[in-house]
Amino acid sequence: MKLPNLLDPADEMFGVPLDLAGGIERVMGDRGMFARILSRFRLDYGRAACAIRTALSEGDRPLAQRLTHTLKGASGLIEARPLHLQALALENVLRAHIDHRTAMDRLETELNRVLRELDKLLKNTAAPVPPGSVAQPAAPRRTDMLERLRQLLDVGDGAAVELFEESRQQLTDVLGKQVMQELTLAMDAFDFERALKLLGQPAARPTPDLRPAYSGR
Repeated sequence: MKLPNLLDPADEMFGVPLDLAGGIERVMGDRGMFARILSRFRLDYGRAACAIRTALSEGDRPLAQRLTHTLKGASGLIEARPLHLQALALENVLRAHIDHRTAMDRLETELNRVLRELDKLLKNTAAPVPPGSVAQPAAPRRTDMLERLRQLLDVGDGAAVELFEESRQQLTDVLGKQVMQELTLAMDAFDFERALKLLGQPAARPTPDLRPAYSGR
């Protein structure tokens, strides 16, 4: 079997920038939730390549490596397989302390391809319903909400992001502002393992890779 060149976005095995069917399946068919996750990715990672380049230009390779690792996880969550592989390639290059320029260029090319796809997909997304315009379901008990969030984080389910956003005030009341700030950083980085630890239940296993075909391990 031919192995893909992790540094070549034109490789014939890469295909489309996003596996939409896989992403929707990941959130159990909730297209609205997946659209919100894509929108959050567009907002948070639109300038990721610029941030990595800045870190490299300033000689901060550890920061560049962390930013690349975070982008790798986030791209996996939205089923952007080629971008996941490009981030993996750059991460390996940075870890090996070898010339990063080609890997950096190719990651930026693939990220831009994903961003263009997201712009097309999100262009026709319906505007969110204003708060208070519809009746809201009764909030779950805090213990139930925490347990549900832990379960979603433990299996790497993207629905954890949605539940976290909906339960911010309850989580703040339970965890306190300082822990909540750290938890927010972990969730923004899609670092589900750290989020689990902050919730008082360390992960029993590493956060699983989304797809064996591009796990990079």
